[in-house]
Amino acid sequence: MSNYYQRYMKFVCGRSLRVYVGAMVFAAVVLAEAHVWGERTRPYIPAIAAPTATRPTVPAATGPSTQPATQPASQPATRPSTQPVRRPPSTRKLIGMDALFQMCKGGPLGVPQGRGVKVAHVEGPVGQYMPDVANRRFEQLIPRGKSGASQVSGHATSTSQIIYGRSGLAPGIVDVHFYASEHWLGAGYLNTGSPLPPVEDDRRLFTHSWIADSARLEADVLRRVDYLVDTREDLVVVGVNNGKSMVPALLGSAYNVIAVGNDSGNSSSGYTRVEGEGRCKPDVVAPGGLTSYATPAVAAVVARLLETADGMEDWPDARRAAVIRAVLLAGAQKLPGWKQEAGKPLDGRLGAGRVRVDQSYQILTAGPMSPVTLPGAGTYPPAEPGAAPNAHGGAGGLPGAGTYPPAEPGADPNAQGGAGVLPGIPGAGGTDSKRQMGWSFHALAGGGVDAYEFEVPSPGGEASIVLAWNRRVEGGLAKELMTGRVFWNNGARLADLDLFLYRLPADGEQGPVRRQVAQSSSRIDNVEHIYQPTLAAGRYRLEVVRLDPLAEDWTYGLAYRVTPPAGPGEGQESAQTQPVATGPRPSTQISK
Repeated sequence: MSNYYQRYMKFVCGRSLRVYVGAMVFAAVVLAEAHVWGERTRPYIPAIAAPTATRPTVPAATGPSTQPATQPASQPATRPSTQPVRRPPSTRKLIGMDALFQMCKGGPLGVPQGRGVKVAHVEGPVGQYMPDVANRRFEQLIPRGKSGASQVSGHATSTSQIIYGRSGLAPGIVDVHFYASEHWLGAGYLNTGSPLPPVEDDRRLFTHSWIADSARLEADVLRRVDYLVDTREDLVVVGVNNGKSMVPALLGSAYNVIAVGNDSGNSSSGYTRVEGEGRCKPDVVAPGGLTSYATPAVAAVVARLLETADGMEDWPDARRAAVIRAVLLAGAQKLPGWKQEAGKPLDGRLGAGRVRVDQSYQILTAGPMSPVTLPGAGTYPPAEPGAAPNAHGGAGGLPGAGTYPPAEPGADPNAQGGAGVLPGIPGAGGTDSKRQMGWSFHALAGGGVDAYEFEVPSPGGEASIVLAWNRRVEGGLAKELMTGRVFWNNGARLADLDLFLYRLPADGEQGPVRRQVAQSSSRIDNVEHIYQPTLAAGRYRLEVVRLDPLAEDWTYGLAYRVTPPAGPGEGQESAQTQPVATGPRPSTQISK
């Protein structure tokens, strides 16, 4: 056994091995489909429920039920209820799957189902991590156990049937590699704690319905996961904790993952505590009752978006991880109680909101936008002592234009000595300005500004805008000068990008060149989000501003949608299912 593997086994097991094994045996006995997270000292334990007096319900493919199989007592016969029985909406309906089918059936792109997307499904201990592949639900699945022999795991079966098979949310997925969580962390994939890089493979989407609240080498784990996303354009969907808990260390605290919470709000909040304290996680939420089941629902949405991007041959950047993440978050539906705290891009418990595959699909298929870049538009840190600060304590001076952004949100830029006044941007409007949704993948130099313009033809609709970019991890082998020890270089760095929304004057209108409507300017997150529940008619400009001192260009994904106001009697779904722009036709037509 090599030294690095010995270190890894100590990292995974430690003194908690007996607790871990005992918990897994208990899970095998009760076969509970719901779960409760273990103590912080238990490493890599999938969620397990305490036994109940009734037989647990096996979750349906559209989302697991948290109710016991027995039904509540009925009303007495002498006093029958006169109220109609209302069934709660299904997961499929809540996340926009039904609306997507109505939108796409018979269209040139077909209905995406996740075809061609190769998936890695990670959860459970070695020896008990595989779903019941003999189940008829999975008869079209091509599963491969990557962590050795395994008994059937009830938890893995439940999470798998949410995604795969005829009744799954992404029935087009057929090629799935299954891993035990601790094996995936170590020699099976990440090679945590060793000088080896993560294993090379062809997986594009990873789904993880497990957590660990604290562990040794957690920084190495998180940086290796971020490396996968940044260098291989992988999409990694992970669950956060259940209940009124804090964000777990693994894997929800990674920068580049899509962290998933419960749309009831009964999941992690309080922001990250490792690898940069105070960052917003989860990114989005979904139905499912528990995060183990919300996570595969989001993974299924991502798979459908990936298949859609694969069919957009003229726009290859649609497949970028930062674009998919931005599109996913910009399409999310705001829920009651959603609110951004000062300086935070997302709600602390609900993220960007509940995923809506139909709205994200509209953004993606609307196609890319082209920015107009203003190079060298800012300086960071302040070039001169006493310079007026921007949102990050630097001057950010625009040559000949005063400070950037304006010192006070909403202030008249011209009243501050020209602050925030940009020269004209020829072509920033163009044909793109007529669109109410779209995305962009672009590289921005230090101190630069990318500008996008769009129009809102009628007042009253909501606007959702998301900017996402990756943390970069060095990767590769390095050697210590003094000892000669070889190690994998997990040095990390992060650009600082901000997002601003401005109202532009109408033709012939007197006044300032632009007025600030909103901004998102977190100092620590790698996502910015502007949400306006109503937006007045008019011309607008989005500006992506880079304010860090790093010397390299940095790529980002930007996505936006402006939804027309709902007509009389229209609800959420009918207001969203408008025609979308059509892109290149995929090679295979897909039906529901």
